[in-house]
Amino acid sequence: EIGAYRVSNGEIADEYQSLVNPETSIPEFITSLTGISDDMVRDAPLFKELAAGLLDFIGDSVLVAHNAPFDMRFLNHEIGLVHNKYRVANPYLCTVRLARKLIPGIENHKLATVANFYSIDLTNHHRAADDARATAKIFIKLLELLSEKGVDELSSAAACKF
Repeated sequence: EIGAYRVSNGEIADEYQSLVNPETSIPEFITSLTGISDDMVRDAPLFKELAAGLLDFIGDSVLVAHNAPFDMRFLNHEIGLVHNKYRVANPYLCTVRLARKLIPGIENHKLATVANFYSIDLTNHHRAADDARATAKIFIKLLELLSEKGVDELSSAAACKF
């Protein structure tokens, strides 16, 4: 599953989501974790059919993800299978790293914990669209904290030391 949200002016402005046919059986563990079954993706588009639309949606935006290095590796692996040697070169921010800096006193910085800290609904945890929506809402909250600390440029956010 692919899930992405565009944040603009402190609000969710757009979304991109789709189930993806993985061209293989979904392991039982993944089905139990996500609720996504083989039947659900059987008629879904292949990633190569979605890649252009996803890249158009991403454009030149700063990408934000919870555990961004993992997501960027995964995204680039899949994009590389469609477009040989192409990699997404967008700058990115990791909400795990930002949360560790900005809200250090919470139990841990897992997505569910940070979402709970901000009272953000994460009913379908481990579903791409729902995790991405929660991450976007967390990012908006973290942007507010950054602004309070005088950081108003995304390019400066990752390097901040508080």
